[in-house]
Amino acid sequence: MKESIKKVLIIARAIIMVFTLAACGSGNVTTSVNEKSPTPEIAKTVSSPTPERELAPEPIPEAMPEPVLPLAPTASPQNFISAGKQTVAAIREDGTVMSTNINHSEFNNWTNITAVAVSNMHLVGLKADGTVVFDGSEYTELLHEVREWTDIVAISTNERHIIGLKRDGTVVAAGNDNQGSVSGVSDWTDIVAISAGSTHTVGVKSDGSVVTVGKFPFSLTYGESFTDTVAVAAGSQFTVFLSADATVHSVGASFGGRHTKNKWTDVVALSVSNATVLALRADGTVYADSRNDSRRLSSAMVNQVGDWSDIIAVSAEQDFAIGLKSDGTLVYAGQDNQREYAQDAAAEWAGIRTNVN
Repeated sequence: MKESIKKVLIIARAIIMVFTLAACGSGNVTTSVNEKSPTPEIAKTVSSPTPERELAPEPIPEAMPEPVLPLAPTASPQNFISAGKQTVAAIREDGTVMSTNINHSEFNNWTNITAVAVSNMHLVGLKADGTVVFDGSEYTELLHEVREWTDIVAISTNERHIIGLKRDGTVVAAGNDNQGSVSGVSDWTDIVAISAGSTHTVGVKSDGSVVTVGKFPFSLTYGESFTDTVAVAAGSQFTVFLSADATVHSVGASFGGRHTKNKWTDVVALSVSNATVLALRADGTVYADSRNDSRRLSSAMVNQVGDWSDIIAVSAEQDFAIGLKSDGTLVYAGQDNQREYAQDAAAEWAGIRTNVN
């Protein structure tokens, strides 16, 4: 019995082994381990450096604007010569002054002069630093206060008074206050040009209108009648105006009217005396006219001025005229037996300033 059981167990084990092998498949049973593929290296992309972002420049704080002033100190050939009844004066190239009046001596020490103006009794100079120098007789003692003026950019004089235009567009004056021709300028503003007449003072405003004080017995109201004025010249009981279109107009005492009848054109500068008008043209020629009275210029003198050429500045006196040529010399028009001092200056002087730099 025991033997039979033993055989059954052996057979059972054999059957179990056969079924196990069959379940695992025929042949050698191998366990395949998939080899890991090497981990690919991460491609190192070398990228160009990120461009720095351009930053907008920081706004520069705006500087405080300079005050807008009517004028800056500048030189003009028209101010380099001046004629009077007893004097002719001119600025040399080195900024010193020559004059024909032997009664004047202080001007010999003047330097850095940019403008001169003369009358019967005195000589006035404007320096490059805006101060004013004066040479005259004791009769003109009231005028000595001009030596205290500062920041001046233009001067004008007559025998009775002197006026100065300041850089801020206001006006100062000294001398005989004939009907307010001196004190009346104290409230003027925005002025760009000035002229001192025998008994009145005239100013041009930046808008082209005109103001006047003193004895000016004309019904014309300047401010309403002149709106495009760029320069002005005051004489004795008359005033001449230069308009923006380079034409000339006058108000006051009767004139021959050549400047209105023949329409003076291309005018760049004016000069007047008590009886004479000179108008410098852009081409260097000159117009001349005078009042219709006993003091008028002779037709011969008018013709002399008409023959001038290459002129860069003019100055008128009652019975003669001088012109500055571009070569620094003077020309004279008038009667040969009068005003010998002016004729001598025209014949002998040279080296007068002509440039504006």
